Amino acid sequence: MLTTWQLLAVVFAAGTLSILFNVANATMFVSIVPPERYVDGQSLIYGSRAMSFLLGPSLGGLLTEGPGGSPGLQAGEEPGARRSRAESLT
Repeated sequence: MLTTWQLLAVVFAAGTLSILFNVANATMFVSIVPPERYVDGQSLIYGSRAMSFLLGPSLGGLLTEGPGGSPGLQAGEEPGARRSRAESLT
């Protein structure tokens, strides 16, 4: 089971690494892409980012609720506690 301290450590590490990535991303972009292609490059980067924000949660929801669903994610139920309708009527 995940403890509070483990969760805080992961959140801190993810935040720190995201800051380092954003700084490195901007620096690498200007050193790789020629100045006359900045607009095209930024369009591709931000377009793919927008698509990931749109499609990521949608695909995650479909995968979670796919065939059979995920019983552990249903509110108020223990994993494996799903009963068939016939069992609940008896």
